[in-house]
Amino acid sequence: SITKTSTDITNCLGCSNGKFSEKVGADKVEICINCPAGYIQNKIGGAYCLPCTPGKHQPNSGQDTCIDCKQGRATKIIGNNETQCRECLSGQTTVGEGNVLCQNCGAGKYGYGCKDCAAGQHRASTTDDPNTCSKCNKGTAQNFTGKTLCLPCIPGSITQERGQKKCIECSSGQHQPELRGTSCIDCLPGTFQKKEGSAICIDCSPGQHQSQAGRSKCLDCDINMYSSKQGATECINCEKGKQATREGSGSCFICGIGKFNDVSGEKCKSCPAGYSRKDDNLIATQCFQCKAGLTTVLPGLGACSECE
Repeated sequence: SITKTSTDITNCLGCSNGKFSEKVGADKVEICINCPAGYIQNKIGGAYCLPCTPGKHQPNSGQDTCIDCKQGRATKIIGNNETQCRECLSGQTTVGEGNVLCQNCGAGKYGYGCKDCAAGQHRASTTDDPNTCSKCNKGTAQNFTGKTLCLPCIPGSITQERGQKKCIECSSGQHQPELRGTSCIDCLPGTFQKKEGSAICIDCSPGQHQSQAGRSKCLDCDINMYSSKQGATECINCEKGKQATREGSGSCFICGIGKFNDVSGEKCKSCPAGYSRKDDNLIATQCFQCKAGLTTVLPGLGACSECE
């Protein structure tokens, strides 16, 4: 209440918090008036009320404090008497409470409430369109939400479409040597790759070959065939006078003592009776007939002996 005597003006009482009076010489409490909505008075004895500053509001009268705008809302109005501050537009938000202006969603977020970008998408900065996230480009992926960038597929993996969560490993028989690959490449003839997710293909070893592309293994050369170099696409018949007795040979060997070969790609044969071939005779395409008075009793001998 307000009281005033004729003898002592120091006995006047101030209007309570949330109220004010502009009248001089007021003699009753009813003279104190509630501050209107949007205004406050936090001191006793106020002659006026103060407007809520930007970033605050007060929808009720007779109050001594203004209310901070909630997160996601803001106002730049002085003396805001609305029940709530204005909600930020889609793609905007505020940092904490009591804000004057809304700001674009931070990187990795978008839309109403600044939600996280979905996996397979990204938003790089606050200057990008705040209402949408961008799909990851081909050759990149992102497995987590709320990210600012997509990660490149490492060599040996790819994505063929936009907006992918994970890169896919190349199949066996294929490779991809580059970052950000968008397709896997078949291994060339003469090469192979048995593992998935590989950056390179491997040359076939000597003794092997591969005539087709996109294969996970090389094939051994057949008996009496060979390949002497890495990366062979085919095997070669052993020359006349030579043979390879096992599969997967990198070279052929001259026929042994008492044997010959006059057809390429065939195994060595025993010299017939009456013929021989010594170990120092490097011409293995034929056997040599024994001289007069000499012979070989059995096939496949390296030297002739006297006739009995």
